[in-house]
Amino acid sequence: MIKLLDYKKMNKKGQFEAARKTIFWLIMGFIITMIIIAYAILLAGYRNKLTYTPPDMKAEFIALRFSNIPECFAYQEPLTERVYAGSIDLTKFNKGQMDECYFTNKDEGHKDYNFGLTLVKKDLFVATNNYLDQDVFVLEKKVMVWDGTKFEADTLQIKVQVRLGAPST
Repeated sequence: MIKLLDYKKMNKKGQFEAARKTIFWLIMGFIITMIIIAYAILLAGYRNKLTYTPPDMKAEFIALRFSNIPECFAYQEPLTERVYAGSIDLTKFNKGQMDECYFTNKDEGHKDYNFGLTLVKKDLFVATNNYLDQDVFVLEKKVMVWDGTKFEADTLQIKVQVRLGAPST
């Protein structure tokens, strides 16, 4: 049978011993809890550092779609349906095609990556729906432009707007 402590029958040394153990375990519980929380924060910070991707690299990956897939601006041969990566079809280089290719939410889209594309030699410009001409950086890609009869070399200048109203990370 388990005996409960009877503090009235305990001597002063025994009472102090019980109080001391209680205080010790309260303090140790608090310290152990703080160590576990600090370790969890440390692991989360480490994971974030390992998986960090610079914003210009993210923008580069997103921007690959503009000249590499036919749903955007890449030229696709009508007969063979072959897609020419790194090409721009001038008949597709317009606002309607841009909205089909990359469209951000009307209300929250300013928090996403937005792009302004310029074909330098042709002096043509098209932008995403939430692009506000407040660039964070500019990417440039050499592309071949299909004008309906032949390919011509040009430069696609991609102006990138990152999270308008918030610092870029």
